[in-house]
Amino acid sequence: MEIIAQSNQSLFDIALMVSGSAGAAFDIALENGISLTDDLMSGQVLKFTGVPVNKRVVDYYAVNSIRPATGLIGYEEDLFGVFDDTFDDTFWGDGESSCIFDETFDEFFE
Repeated sequence: MEIIAQSNQSLFDIALMVSGSAGAAFDIALENGISLTDDLMSGQVLKFTGVPVNKRVVDYYAVNSIRPATGLIGYEEDLFGVFDDTFDDTFWGDGESSCIFDETFDEFFE
């Protein structure tokens, strides 16, 4: 069977759809000559010649048109760009290595 990956789908998403088990991601990766951690591109065609491990899950996904897409393609900037060049040491004391809150907590626990 051929599967066409949709935006933000991972091999694990595809494996659940076609076999009912995330474990099939290993077989799909091997069969297609890719790594488990490779990002899939929207429209990428993958082959799967295995059999469903959990037919109930496969049927449920098919009947309810469920196409999971848990990949992070395109979101790396959002995840790692939280702190930009304007990030400063606002919460640090006078440049020492201790936070201004340390004194407050020390006093509280004395």
